[in-house]
Amino acid sequence: MKWVLVGILVFLNFEAFADKNVHPLNLTHNERRKLTQEMYKIQAKMNGILDGISRGKLNAIAENANFLSTEVLNNPNYYKYNKEFASYFTIFKTDAKLLAKAVKDKNESALHKYYFRLVYSCMRCHT
Repeated sequence: MKWVLVGILVFLNFEAFADKNVHPLNLTHNERRKLTQEMYKIQAKMNGILDGISRGKLNAIAENANFLSTEVLNNPNYYKYNKEFASYFTIFKTDAKLLAKAVKDKNESALHKYYFRLVYSCMRCHT
């Protein structure tokens, strides 16, 4: 329970740490708009995972983790100018896949481990 509360506090403060004036990806206006929309999807799915953890809803955790591992940030232009972003997001997608596997295996310690790794991935790019 302590870890869930820590996760909530970290994620709720996620926006506070983001520097909205930094644009390291060198994208067109339209690409940036699409990226912003995808980031909101990621945030919603991360909140869905946290909600699933706090309510013990394993299906919600797995659905959101599977979405994050396959359905976001697939535009190659996001990675063209920033290899660091590509590396971070490859790790993020892998951790999302491993989180879904932890749910399937009903491995609670791995579930918490990979959720926090996802949160850390978000913080690494946005701080």
